[in-house]
Amino acid sequence: MISKNMVEKIFEYGALAPSSHNAQMWRIVKENENLYRVEMDSLWRLKAVDPRNREAHISIGCFLQNCIYAAPHYDVAIEVSVKNTKAYLTFSKCDVERGGSEYSLHDIERRHTCRQNFLNKPISDAIIQKLTCFENAKYIDRRTDKGRELSRLIVNSNRVQFSSERSMEELSSFISLNKDDIKRGRGLTLESLGLNSIERFFFRMLYAKKNFAGNKSFFSSSIRATKKQVENCSGFFVIFAQRDSPEELIKTGMQLEHFWLKLNTMGCSVHPMSQPLEEVPDEVAHMFPNSGIPEMILRVGYCKKEYHSQKLRKRMEIHAD
Repeated sequence: MISKNMVEKIFEYGALAPSSHNAQMWRIVKENENLYRVEMDSLWRLKAVDPRNREAHISIGCFLQNCIYAAPHYDVAIEVSVKNTKAYLTFSKCDVERGGSEYSLHDIERRHTCRQNFLNKPISDAIIQKLTCFENAKYIDRRTDKGRELSRLIVNSNRVQFSSERSMEELSSFISLNKDDIKRGRGLTLESLGLNSIERFFFRMLYAKKNFAGNKSFFSSSIRATKKQVENCSGFFVIFAQRDSPEELIKTGMQLEHFWLKLNTMGCSVHPMSQPLEEVPDEVAHMFPNSGIPEMILRVGYCKKEYHSQKLRKRMEIHAD
């Protein structure tokens, strides 16, 4: 028997995983004792920017990997089986011979998305060498031709999405401007968007009604911020999969969370900028022939100072089957 409290604690660490717009689109169902099913919560799908559920399935994979890393800290082991769009988690008492977790609970808590401008220096060769074991990841230095082309695609794809009424309505529903927004435990705080206290004050003044769709001021300021972000970083990692099925995407998400934690624990900050995969996926794929299907683009680099941001998370719910 694994106590309910232990299971909830492990799932709480799982929920510290990244998700688009911080929508946290995973749903947990208890099938029977020590067996749980994780599936997509259709109520929180991002229909405008993720109509094929690509990033939703990747986020579920990130959630699963966090659970696997957190479990040994509670003397629990988890076996994961992925079948199409669902994952099944079997909990058992930890076998001492299996050893502990690769990452501490503190590492999981400290994993972060940083939207600030990074230092303009390349990722060190020592770090790149330690990441060669991740065969589905390719590093692109920002200063190379390929880095400049990827930067261009990111800016242009953001321009398309910031011009889209549907995308902006969806984004605005996830921006947390007040206490009521924050209470739901989902969405993007102004701090998590990389705004300092003065910027947050003026943002609330200018966009109190969240009227982003068609707002020229929001559009121009967002594009300026995107340009600065791609100009101020070390480069990009592109994560690939061999198939574009839900099962493969979930497994890619598990690998992504491992990769992300590895980067953060080595002092590198991460910012997903996968808009080109939502708007012009064929152009990105053309840049990387014979590498697989590009599924995630990460802006990476070194923050000027240690990054802290509150993680907004919904209350843990485990549903009955």
